[in-house]
Amino acid sequence: MATEQARRTRRISELQSDARGVVAEAEHGPVEIRRYGKPVAYVESVEQHREHEDLDAALDRAIWALDLERALRNVSERRYKRWREVAVKLRARYPGR
Repeated sequence: MATEQARRTRRISELQSDARGVVAEAEHGPVEIRRYGKPVAYVESVEQHREHEDLDAALDRAIWALDLERALRNVSERRYKRWREVAVKLRARYPGR
């Protein structure tokens, strides 16, 4: 396992000197890039990135569904605030929607 960790972590100087090799390595899993021993970035394949985006979108939909379910339950139980207050909170939580 220590070999796997060493293989998936690169210093920023290695990225600068061997970007092609780091990108090739990222096709097999994310590569953590470190500066002064601290993680600063990850290099990952396009496929991995798309999978992460899909998972992130699914999580957003799940959270949105839970919030909607909670809001509908509150309305049915007559526990609600004015729509303007709710809309402000939702817009802050979900910008761009």
